[in-house]
Amino acid sequence: DKHCHTPDLSKQVWDAADGKGGWMKVPELKVKVTDPKELPPPVAIRLDNPTGGPLSISGTAANFIGLYKLALDKTINDRPAYRHTQSAGRWIAFNGENAWNAQSEASLGQKRGWLQLLDSNVSTPDLSKTQWEAWDGSNWVRQD
Repeated sequence: DKHCHTPDLSKQVWDAADGKGGWMKVPELKVKVTDPKELPPPVAIRLDNPTGGPLSISGTAANFIGLYKLALDKTINDRPAYRHTQSAGRWIAFNGENAWNAQSEASLGQKRGWLQLLDSNVSTPDLSKTQWEAWDGSNWVRQD
């Protein structure tokens, strides 16, 4: 259906190979939008400015910017955890209550960190539309 932007919007009947070199109509076959919670977590996420521009983060919080890889052998507070690819002691993990935190290994899974994403509704931080906040030493500063 060339008039649809995504297959879930199409009203056309799907064709399937019939195993004999031809095609057959399959009216019961439908495409359904999937809840992101049903998908596996991404194998890697990047914490950075998506526009490629400079960041206003400084101090220790700036050390947590970068590429994180899914820790296949670890979940924290029943959610996936991500280890920094350049510094194994830096993590992104859910704190079990209200936020995803970029934090040291010693604080893993606690309500502590240098960056936070206040969104407990997402199964992985890449699914959030919420802005990250950085700890400047005395306050949380939203990173717009």
